[in-house]
Amino acid sequence: MGGTLLAAEAGRPPGAGLTGVIAVLTGVLLFIGSIYMLLWAVLGRRRAYLVLMVSLSGWMILLSAIWVFGAPGTRPGEGATGTPPHWEVFLTGDPRASRFSGLLSAFPSSPWVEAGPKMGPVETSREVEAFLAVAKEKAAEALSERGKRVSPDALRAGPVRFAEAGRDILAAAEVAPPGGGTPLRVYGLWNPGSLLLPSWIALGASVLIFLSHLWLLARDEVREEEQARRVAAGAA
Repeated sequence: MGGTLLAAEAGRPPGAGLTGVIAVLTGVLLFIGSIYMLLWAVLGRRRAYLVLMVSLSGWMILLSAIWVFGAPGTRPGEGATGTPPHWEVFLTGDPRASRFSGLLSAFPSSPWVEAGPKMGPVETSREVEAFLAVAKEKAAEALSERGKRVSPDALRAGPVRFAEAGRDILAAAEVAPPGGGTPLRVYGLWNPGSLLLPSWIALGASVLIFLSHLWLLARDEVREEEQARRVAAGAA
């Protein structure tokens, strides 16, 4: 995944980021600025701003709620997303291995089990291929550091086993280089990620903006009514 992202960034044409910023600013000016100008002509500068922000934040509440909770035909997490769930792979000498030294030394015996049962939020049967992909990349990287360059696809991996350590879910497999050699034992720590965090932030921010501007709009209307009553009382 990381290599794909780097390749995509490397192939991005120069100035693509600036072009995107200009496109967003142009869209804001055209689609939001034009509505603001129309409201200003009817309601005045202050009231136009408040009405626009209440309407825009209300729309953002609906949109971000769909991102978080989903809707018919739309799954949660289809909008602004953060880090997806993934495996953090490491080898025996990694500092993370010291946290689970007793459990790792027991591999492949109990409590390590083959894929099949669900462990916490992890569907182990669905995660075998995902773990093997990153495990082979990690093993190829380690072999490259030892002066033996090999493609991850050329590596042979043994059965993947899973274990629980409190709230943590671990996976492990032995990955062997082609043509024989000492296999590398690769471990993985399940990271649930924060896929919906940006959507929750957008929803919370939209609610705060909506409520604050709705309150300001109500105050503005009360102030206008009081001014109208004072003018009417003075005229009488």
